[in-house]
Amino acid sequence: MAVMAVCFFPGNLLAPSMAVDLKPFQLPDINKPEVPDIKPDIPLEMKFIPTNIKVTPDSQSTKVGQTASYKCMAYDANNSSRDVTDICSWHIKDPDIATNRTGGQYLGVSAGETIVYAILDEYKLDSNDCALIVTDAGTPLLVIEPSAATILVEETQQYRAYLRNTLDNYPNQDVTDECTWTIGSDSIAIVETPGLFKGTGAGNISVSAHYYKPDLTAQARLTVKEALEKPQLEETSIVVEPYTAPATENLPEGKILDRQPGYITLAKPQNLGNPGVEFFMDFNQNLMGTNPDRHPKIFYWNKTYSKWVALASYPVASGKVKGINDGNYEGWFVVMGCIQPTFIDIGGHWADKITNRVNGLGLLEGYPDPTNPSSLTRTADLERIIIRSELTTTVAKILGLAPGDTHLYPTITYMTDWENDQVLQSKYTDAAQIPEWARPYIAGMTKAGLVSGKGNRFAPNDQLTRIEAAVIISNALRDVPGFGTPADLTVYTDSAQIPEWAIGKVAQGTIGGYPDGTLRPNQPIKRGEALTLLLTLLRGLGW
Repeated sequence: MAVMAVCFFPGNLLAPSMAVDLKPFQLPDINKPEVPDIKPDIPLEMKFIPTNIKVTPDSQSTKVGQTASYKCMAYDANNSSRDVTDICSWHIKDPDIATNRTGGQYLGVSAGETIVYAILDEYKLDSNDCALIVTDAGTPLLVIEPSAATILVEETQQYRAYLRNTLDNYPNQDVTDECTWTIGSDSIAIVETPGLFKGTGAGNISVSAHYYKPDLTAQARLTVKEALEKPQLEETSIVVEPYTAPATENLPEGKILDRQPGYITLAKPQNLGNPGVEFFMDFNQNLMGTNPDRHPKIFYWNKTYSKWVALASYPVASGKVKGINDGNYEGWFVVMGCIQPTFIDIGGHWADKITNRVNGLGLLEGYPDPTNPSSLTRTADLERIIIRSELTTTVAKILGLAPGDTHLYPTITYMTDWENDQVLQSKYTDAAQIPEWARPYIAGMTKAGLVSGKGNRFAPNDQLTRIEAAVIISNALRDVPGFGTPADLTVYTDSAQIPEWAIGKVAQGTIGGYPDGTLRPNQPIKRGEALTLLLTLLRGLGW
């Protein structure tokens, strides 16, 4: 199987860190030919003694449920500076408006204005006062995920608590460790660590999380079942053949949607039915080996295409991995060890789960470390604007254009290099500007009528707008039942900004607006937003 991945090219190189090298020096000879008390080969130690500290910025604003970051610098008599953000004690005049999380990070709790300052306790230095304005982003909410879960006695279930609000769901502030967790009866389950419950007896019960700033409580359900009992045989002559689990070893091309090569089976497939939005699976940790780039990944069996398809997965303990069942999938699930990049910049980002899943599907390569290009420890850079050729190429690969792969959705066909050139040159005056890695995919999408360029140009390096991306995704889904109805974009307050050529071409369910009621159709689309659209495409195709 060809790896279904698009390489987003790296941007600026990171500047190397500057190390301070204090050179040894010798006192000048003023009156005496020698200075016997000072040996020239021993450097004099220069101690940094701060005389004042300053917090920046002087003023900033944030919303309820979001964070504001301050930085504290210390200065000595020579105006040399040191960053002391992490060693200061941080203070706020009104803790009901915001609360300190770590260092200079303040979480907005309620609307209002207050003062933030820092103290360098070792030197008894107070900083300047800085204003913090917290605006109302709606009513604060505390939610628990999953909302319901089922486990067996002696098994565990990890719940997470998130602080949200009614006007803006970004970001989901994880406050699991800051909540007090309780359960109605320890005869059914007990609390082991924040949000982690262990089943002790069969029954149904609610679990609660209590957050104090602001004072919020949320509940979820937990069902604990006894270990599976042997089925009672009925007197019948009917013999029911068991449903055989799909194979996981020695799979032919196209039978597993992940980053080949490098996958290994870590546990036998299990028929879990519908395990819920969030579930856990055990695997044999000893089979993982020592490759740091191999990670446990949960897959579900797609009966329509007869393929194992990766889900968002997170290791939670040795031999246990959490899966995110974002498409309400059911049936057979398995844990495999897969070679894939590790993205170091997605933790806490609103598109974390989406990025995790498309990583398993091989649709995101990220940006390699310029000092170690072969490393799979990379950055995803979800806030970076993507260009037209990048999204077009990725959509084409999802539709099954990659040579050698089993087509998932045979809308477009693979052509020779000569045929690709003919299509591109006949359609676009800037065909020569289309990079080699994108040419077969843009040609295939063009021939199928899924992209048309900008006039007589494709403009491969132009930034892609939100409305352009929505139209491309809608075109890819045009023959899929349930996606043919045009979306009503007049509900957005800035609908007048939608280009005329896009009117009626955006399908329902492909793109959403912002909490303020705008669509922002002509705003360049970021990588995180584009991944959300790609996940919509995947679900529409039955992945």
